Amino acid sequence: MIQGDSVEYDKLAEWVKTLPIYSESPSQILTCEIGVREGLGSQIIMDEITRRLPGVRYKHIAIDPYGNLPYQHYDNSPGKQVFDYSDQMKD
Repeated sequence: MIQGDSVEYDKLAEWVKTLPIYSESPSQILTCEIGVREGLGSQIIMDEITRRLPGVRYKHIAIDPYGNLPYQHYDNSPGKQVFDYSDQMKD
């Protein structure tokens, strides 16, 4: 089961539901999340896009560094070492 570490996934889900998707029969959709960590945000994005556009070619790019880098979870908090943010977590 994919997990998350934020309290704002409901806001993300509502935002994805309002994304403008052009009515000219899109042939392919591409989304991207920067800062994936545990993956729940990407899962929410992918689930809603595939629900809204069944059968449309779809790609999602997830970008995140690993290797026990300092991680700043919120804009107003300092970065700190998060020990489960390793290459093993990526795998």
